[in-house]
Amino acid sequence: MLRLHQTFGAHTGRSYDFDQPVVRLGRMPDSDVVFDAHADLDASGRHCEIRREGEQWVLVDAGSRNGTFVAGQRITRHVLRDGEELECGPGGPRLRVELRTPSASIGSSPVRPNAATMAATPVPSHAAPSPAPFGGSYAPPGSLAPQVPRTEPAPAMPAAPGAPKLYGQRTVGLMIDDAVARAREAERPPGPPRLLVGAVISLAGLLGITLLVLLVLVLRDTSRDAPDPAHVTAANAAALYRVVVTAPSEATLCTAFAVRRQVLATSATCVLTLEQRRSEGATIELRGASTPRIAQLWRHPAHVPGQPGPDVGLIQVDGDMPALATLVTPDTVASLREGSRVLAFGYAGAVARTADIELDEVETLADGTRVLRYETAAPEGAPLFDSSGSVVGLQGAAGHGVGVDALLALLAGLPL
Repeated sequence: MLRLHQTFGAHTGRSYDFDQPVVRLGRMPDSDVVFDAHADLDASGRHCEIRREGEQWVLVDAGSRNGTFVAGQRITRHVLRDGEELECGPGGPRLRVELRTPSASIGSSPVRPNAATMAATPVPSHAAPSPAPFGGSYAPPGSLAPQVPRTEPAPAMPAAPGAPKLYGQRTVGLMIDDAVARAREAERPPGPPRLLVGAVISLAGLLGITLLVLLVLVLRDTSRDAPDPAHVTAANAAALYRVVVTAPSEATLCTAFAVRRQVLATSATCVLTLEQRRSEGATIELRGASTPRIAQLWRHPAHVPGQPGPDVGLIQVDGDMPALATLVTPDTVASLREGSRVLAFGYAGAVARTADIELDEVETLADGTRVLRYETAAPEGAPLFDSSGSVVGLQGAAGHGVGVDALLALLAGLPL
């Protein structure tokens, strides 16, 4: 059995169990371990394979662009040992290898990376105790229950040739029960034809299935795929940061979230405020799973303060982020409509909070920016998540959100 624990990358904290002969890793969606197509850019679409050869697991590079590494050494073929860590490209996703005997993994099954199976990951000490609607606080997920091995009975010894056939007490009891049941069935008066009974049962089952489908459709229409706060906060807490002015007095300016190894996203309005406060001599800090220093700031060139538009900005830092938020594609943003549900997750003061938002209007501006309008208040710069736990936009400063397509455009236009 092979178990992989992801220790760095967009899906940090997830674990995968396999007992198949070949395990493929890469950003292509048909891989067995799928890296994030937008965040794990150091990994190739077909990056590497782990092959079972006899009693060994062998790591083989699949002609990747940035190479495959074990213990800092680039490899093309390497026999894996328990506890080793492989890296897909310098600074790319990293996974720790655990080699398990079949008896220690009974009941396990191969897990695809997009399934909702994540190892319990520590949550930053600054995050609040439990997730709730806006005004609540954040709590870490529970731990996973251990697997209990099953025990197979020992095979029975064959009887000696010519010996009489013997039956155990349990077998004799079953034979008696079967004989009694047959006698009672013979004494029972004849009932309705079996064909009629089968038709009635089939009709009742069909009606039940129809009612169940209608109920599911009604419930789905009312919820509009509302994101689960517990899932969103557990998966993205380590990617969330608080932008704080520490001098002359401490105050939270906005929320930022990691989207690249050394880049955080926030609103352009927040970046403008940072530039002004730094020019006045104020001290700015980022507080989250790490405390990186700010190296450079960018604002979307089409942003106009106080007006709806591409209110997005970027903060480049001097260290790698321990976890990244997953960004959706522009096509997913285009599917948002009136009534769609999103979840804002950001800092209101020193506490991380969530806000359940139903979109009142989705407007596409002349430059292609999608503006999301709603009445619910949310922290400035907070990412907006859909039901899959991916970022579809972010909260601006003018009481509206901006689609993630504006953020992707800004990332593509800068030498990051």
